[in-house]
Amino acid sequence: MVKVLIISASFNAGDAITMMNLFSGWNKCDLFLASPCKTKFVDYFMSFYYLGEKECRPFFLFRPWVKFSKSGVIYSRINDAVKYDKEITLYRFLNRVYKKFAFPLLQYFGLYNRRYSLYVSTEFSRWVNGIRPDIIYSPVSNEAIMKFLIQCQKEFLSVKYVFHGFDDWCRPAYKVMFKTHYVHRLDNLYRVLISKSDLLLSTTEMMSKDFRYRYGKDFITFHNPVDISVSNNMTVSFDDEKYHIVYVGKIAWHNAEAIRNMNDALSIYNAHETKKIVLDIYTPSKMEILDYFKVKSNDNIILHHAIPNSEIIPLLRGADILFLPITISKEVALFAKYSMSTKMGEYLFSETPIIYCGPREIAMTAFVEEQKVAFYTTENGPQPLLNLIRQCLCNRDYALQLAEKGKEVAISLFNKNEISIKFYRLLSMMGNSKNLLRP
Repeated sequence: MVKVLIISASFNAGDAITMMNLFSGWNKCDLFLASPCKTKFVDYFMSFYYLGEKECRPFFLFRPWVKFSKSGVIYSRINDAVKYDKEITLYRFLNRVYKKFAFPLLQYFGLYNRRYSLYVSTEFSRWVNGIRPDIIYSPVSNEAIMKFLIQCQKEFLSVKYVFHGFDDWCRPAYKVMFKTHYVHRLDNLYRVLISKSDLLLSTTEMMSKDFRYRYGKDFITFHNPVDISVSNNMTVSFDDEKYHIVYVGKIAWHNAEAIRNMNDALSIYNAHETKKIVLDIYTPSKMEILDYFKVKSNDNIILHHAIPNSEIIPLLRGADILFLPITISKEVALFAKYSMSTKMGEYLFSETPIIYCGPREIAMTAFVEEQKVAFYTTENGPQPLLNLIRQCLCNRDYALQLAEKGKEVAISLFNKNEISIKFYRLLSMMGNSKNLLRP
């Protein structure tokens, strides 16, 4: 069996489930994890190394306020009440200031991805050499983890490296001063890492095609896998007589405006109709994040805590409509161009009608257009969403046809069992090939 070390900047619920679905063909004794993010998914791995104070160094401006936890192997499951440490933990009295003022300033001055650096410590090196992985796999998601992987490639020469592109994060959706220079610098680092990797993966066909043109390398596409073994008889019903639109996922800069647009659309609809509509949002996002993006509970929106992954599809089946929001702006289009929502497969498999909004010429919009699986708009504002709501409710037969087609697509393209087998065979073949020292 091939041993795989996953190095990830984030291993929270959504990220973790996507990766564990991909690696579901592996035995636990052959899977290892290293991350600057404490996770409750420790039990999935033979060993988990927390990248803490010995590997993490804060940007010099943050040193008086930043505190990292102790590095090393964590053996026990992290308590659900403390899911993970922030990559940068500020003292409590500065937390709100950080979220409201420091966070957007860091983004604008191009420092957010440089707020901390990661280094290969003696202890981490000893741990890696002890487990002797055949492959190091990473969904590269920030500058710190990218530089760390480049160091690993120099330190562990006999290991094969798998680069998996989930997002085009080198091109941020938020405003950055001297953006051309910022993107160029990150893109050059991206090229170095890609050139030294043994296998390149993507999440969409558009990403594979465009990255081949941009970087001159071939990428193999793996859609985000979904466990479709959930019983078709399991459905969570809503008790009241309102229509329920459901969104499940994070709230961040790539979708907050679209969610606010839906709130405005529901305000207009509910002012004129007898049977009201509410948007139920199930999110892991913290309250300070929701406050920052001005997403709050009101007559149109009900905020819920995140639910276990096993309960998501039954919940989606009980909804009247599902909402998949990507903010329609040039900045978001640059970042989200090649991405595929981790919820796409679950939404489609639920066989519930979907309303999607997103910029033109991004992978998700192209997918929805080509597959004909949802009501969608590429126009910004509440009015286009209001029009889609009315279409979806008034033309229910057509809405259910789209939903049925969506389930067929989910079974064909997002089936965890088929994707994980293909993924396992590909990585096993590479891991079992003769290891050569890289030049």
